[in-house]
Amino acid sequence: MYGPIIVNVPRPERYALAKLIVYVERLASPQPEKADKDLLQAASLIDYLSQNQADKLQEGWEDLLARGPGWRQRASQAYAALRKRHPDIACAIAAPAST
Repeated sequence: MYGPIIVNVPRPERYALAKLIVYVERLASPQPEKADKDLLQAASLIDYLSQNQADKLQEGWEDLLARGPGWRQRASQAYAALRKRHPDIACAIAAPAST
């Protein structure tokens, strides 16, 4: 018999935005074919969150962009891919400012 198991689960908006960053990082990884899956997962979550928790999604996005130039660069790349493949979903988050 098993007892209780404690796990840490990320907040949905943080997970969605992390998937955007993972998308960019996977493009240069040994398994770039997995990048499309990450972008699709991010798009699905962003779509849902934009309709149900838009304020939390935007707060998470702003926090991600404030983490520094490397984060902003990856966020910009991911946003461009999201806008190209899922333009109706990309509009749920603000475009990163050019650096």
